[in-house]
Amino acid sequence: MRKLISTMSSDYNSHPRWNKLVPSKVNILTWRVLNKRLSTRFILDRRGIDLDTVRCPLCNNDIETEDHIFVKCPLAIDTWKVIFSWWQFTGITNSNLLDILTMGDRLPMAHKHRKFFDVVVNTTIWAIWNHRNKTVFNLKRPQKEFLFNDVKQLSYN
Repeated sequence: MRKLISTMSSDYNSHPRWNKLVPSKVNILTWRVLNKRLSTRFILDRRGIDLDTVRCPLCNNDIETEDHIFVKCPLAIDTWKVIFSWWQFTGITNSNLLDILTMGDRLPMAHKHRKFFDVVVNTTIWAIWNHRNKTVFNLKRPQKEFLFNDVKQLSYN
Protein backbone atom coordinates (compact mmCIF):
# COMPACT_ATOMS: atom_id res chain seq x y z
CA MET A 1 0.00 0.00 0.00
CA ARG A 2 2.86 2.36 0.84
CA LYS A 3 4.38 1.93 -2.63
CA LEU A 4 1.03 2.58 -4.30
CA ILE A 5 0.35 5.69 -2.25
CA SER A 6 3.89 6.98 -2.84
CA THR A 7 3.36 6.85 -6.60
CA MET A 8 0.07 8.79 -6.51
CA SER A 9 0.28 12.50 -7.13
CA SER A 10 -0.02 14.89 -4.22
CA ASP A 11 -1.72 18.28 -4.19
CA TYR A 12 1.38 19.65 -2.48
CA ASN A 13 3.84 17.81 -4.77
CA SER A 14 5.52 16.21 -1.81
CA HIS A 15 6.25 12.66 -0.83
CA PRO A 16 4.27 11.27 2.07
CA ARG A 17 6.14 11.38 5.35
CA TRP A 18 6.01 7.76 6.42
CA ASN A 19 7.03 7.34 10.02
CA LYS A 20 7.70 3.75 11.06
CA LEU A 21 7.05 4.64 14.68
CA VAL A 22 3.31 5.14 14.09
CA PRO A 23 0.76 2.58 12.87
CA SER A 24 0.07 2.41 9.15
CA LYS A 25 -3.48 3.66 9.66
CA VAL A 26 -2.10 6.90 11.13
CA ASN A 27 0.35 7.34 8.24
CA ILE A 28 -2.47 6.73 5.76
CA LEU A 29 -4.75 9.24 7.53
CA THR A 30 -1.98 11.84 7.39
CA TRP A 31 -1.52 11.15 3.67
CA ARG A 32 -5.28 11.44 3.11
CA VAL A 33 -5.38 14.74 5.00
CA LEU A 34 -2.45 16.14 3.05
CA ASN A 35 -4.01 15.16 -0.29
CA LYS A 36 -7.53 16.33 0.57
CA ARG A 37 -8.89 12.80 0.36
CA LEU A 38 -10.62 12.84 3.72
CA SER A 39 -14.41 12.59 3.79
CA THR A 40 -15.07 16.04 5.19
CA ARG A 41 -18.50 17.59 4.88
CA PHE A 42 -17.21 19.95 2.18
CA ILE A 43 -15.95 17.02 0.07
CA LEU A 44 -19.10 14.97 0.62
CA ASP A 45 -21.27 17.92 -0.40
CA ARG A 46 -19.15 18.47 -3.51
CA ARG A 47 -19.72 14.82 -4.43
CA GLY A 48 -23.48 15.35 -4.27
CA ILE A 49 -24.20 13.76 -0.90
CA ASP A 50 -27.06 15.59 0.78
CA LEU A 51 -26.08 16.77 4.27
CA ASP A 52 -27.93 18.87 6.80
CA THR A 53 -24.97 21.23 7.00
CA VAL A 54 -21.41 21.55 5.72
CA ARG A 55 -20.33 23.52 8.78
CA CYS A 56 -17.76 22.18 11.23
CA PRO A 57 -19.41 19.92 13.83
CA LEU A 58 -16.83 20.97 16.43
CA CYS A 59 -17.29 24.74 16.36
CA ASN A 60 -19.95 25.54 13.72
CA ASN A 61 -17.83 28.58 12.72
CA ASP A 62 -16.83 27.63 9.18
CA ILE A 63 -17.14 25.03 6.43
CA GLU A 64 -15.60 21.69 7.39
CA THR A 65 -12.44 21.29 5.30
CA GLU A 66 -9.13 19.64 6.18
CA ASP A 67 -7.50 23.01 6.85
CA HIS A 68 -10.35 24.07 9.09
CA ILE A 69 -10.52 20.87 11.14
CA PHE A 70 -6.78 20.54 11.73
CA VAL A 71 -5.59 24.17 11.69
CA LYS A 72 -8.28 26.83 12.01
CA CYS A 73 -10.93 25.27 14.25
CA PRO A 74 -10.71 26.60 17.82
CA LEU A 75 -10.31 23.01 19.04
CA ALA A 76 -7.31 22.51 16.74
CA ILE A 77 -5.79 25.88 17.67
CA ASP A 78 -6.01 25.10 21.37
CA THR A 79 -4.68 21.57 20.87
CA TRP A 80 -1.65 22.74 18.87
CA LYS A 81 -0.88 25.39 21.52
CA VAL A 82 -0.77 22.70 24.20
CA ILE A 83 1.36 20.42 21.99
CA PHE A 84 3.87 23.21 21.29
CA SER A 85 3.97 24.13 24.96
CA TRP A 86 4.61 20.46 25.83
CA TRP A 87 7.57 20.46 23.41
CA GLN A 88 8.64 23.89 24.74
CA PHE A 89 8.17 25.78 21.48
CA THR A 90 6.79 29.31 21.75
CA GLY A 91 5.41 31.83 19.27
CA ILE A 92 4.43 29.29 16.64
CA THR A 93 1.48 29.94 14.36
CA ASN A 94 0.09 27.57 11.75
CA SER A 95 -1.36 28.84 8.52
CA ASN A 96 -2.08 25.55 6.76
CA LEU A 97 -1.73 21.79 6.94
CA LEU A 98 1.55 21.67 5.08
CA ASP A 99 3.07 23.96 7.73
CA ILE A 100 2.01 21.57 10.46
CA LEU A 101 3.12 18.42 8.66
CA THR A 102 6.57 19.82 7.84
CA MET A 103 7.07 21.71 11.08
CA GLY A 104 9.64 19.24 12.39
CA ASP A 105 11.96 20.29 9.57
CA ARG A 106 11.82 23.96 10.54
CA LEU A 107 11.82 23.91 14.34
CA PRO A 108 15.07 24.19 16.28
CA MET A 109 15.55 20.65 17.57
CA ALA A 110 18.11 17.90 17.37
CA HIS A 111 17.78 15.73 14.27
CA LYS A 112 17.24 12.63 16.40
CA HIS A 113 14.14 14.24 17.97
CA ARG A 114 12.42 15.09 14.65
CA LYS A 115 11.01 11.63 14.08
CA PHE A 116 9.49 11.73 17.57
CA PHE A 117 8.01 15.16 16.93
CA ASP A 118 6.53 13.79 13.69
CA VAL A 119 4.97 11.00 15.76
CA VAL A 120 3.30 13.64 17.93
CA VAL A 121 2.11 15.64 14.90
CA ASN A 122 0.64 12.55 13.21
CA THR A 123 -0.92 11.41 16.47
CA THR A 124 -2.45 14.84 17.04
CA ILE A 125 -4.06 14.73 13.60
CA TRP A 126 -5.36 11.24 14.40
CA ALA A 127 -6.73 12.38 17.78
CA ILE A 128 -8.44 15.48 16.35
CA TRP A 129 -10.08 13.36 13.63
CA ASN A 130 -11.25 10.80 16.21
CA HIS A 131 -12.60 13.60 18.41
CA ARG A 132 -14.48 14.98 15.40
CA ASN A 133 -15.91 11.54 14.58
CA LYS A 134 -17.03 10.99 18.16
CA THR A 135 -18.77 14.36 18.04
CA VAL A 136 -20.53 13.50 14.78
CA PHE A 137 -21.47 9.88 15.42
CA ASN A 138 -22.08 9.78 19.19
CA LEU A 139 -24.92 11.52 20.91
CA LYS A 140 -22.59 12.75 23.64
CA ARG A 141 -19.88 15.29 22.79
CA PRO A 142 -16.42 14.23 24.07
CA GLN A 143 -14.61 16.62 26.37
CA LYS A 144 -11.87 18.59 24.66
CA GLU A 145 -9.79 18.56 27.86
CA PHE A 146 -9.08 14.86 27.27
CA LEU A 147 -7.77 15.41 23.73
CA PHE A 148 -4.24 16.32 24.83
CA ASN A 149 -4.13 13.34 27.18
CA ASP A 150 -5.15 11.13 24.25
CA VAL A 151 -2.33 12.58 22.14
CA LYS A 152 0.22 11.94 24.89
CA GLN A 153 -0.96 8.41 25.52
CA LEU A 154 -1.15 7.47 21.84
CA SER A 155 2.25 9.04 21.13
CA TYR A 156 3.92 7.07 23.87
CA ASN A 157 2.25 3.83 22.78
